[in-house]
Amino acid sequence: MKTITTFLSFLATISFTSAQVMEQMELKDGSIQYYFSLDKFQKSLNLPIEVSHLGGDITKLKANTKSKLGGTVVFIDQNDKVLYEQKMDSTLTFEFNTDKKTATIECNVKGYSPYVKNLELERLSILVLKLQPEPQDAIYVINSQTTFSEMKLEEIMQCVNRQVESHPGKNDFSTCEKIYKAKIAVQ
Repeated sequence: MKTITTFLSFLATISFTSAQVMEQMELKDGSIQYYFSLDKFQKSLNLPIEVSHLGGDITKLKANTKSKLGGTVVFIDQNDKVLYEQKMDSTLTFEFNTDKKTATIECNVKGYSPYVKNLELERLSILVLKLQPEPQDAIYVINSQTTFSEMKLEEIMQCVNRQVESHPGKNDFSTCEKIYKAKIAVQ
């Protein structure tokens, strides 16, 4: 337990390089360990919502974004009453009409931080929700007998990221290990 606490305190005090390598350590046997995260490879998700004023006080909000994700969208009035709630399939599609002038939108998409925003519906012509990825908890380690340049480390991290994206939850980095002649694992 003391080792884990020491390691976590150590990680909290180190700075990130441009390649996201958090630490480089030379071990007694001459091998080198590089610790890194994949946070820099995460991309925000823009969810454009078309806003149409249909006449009178009616406003239509419509979204149709293709994605590999699902989630929920909720519109709430000023009195915390749910006006509209829908689970979105992998296309992140919904359509909602309201006569309210203001509302709060709450959008939850798998893998992204919850999005909450107060809206003045009568003033909108378009709305784009910019969803930020949830931070990754995983720390990866490369064990190597050779020192890698920042460029080579970037290549290895991209390889690991491709493996994680194409096979979520498997933690099989054998392809990257063969290419770069290094052992790669999740801490």
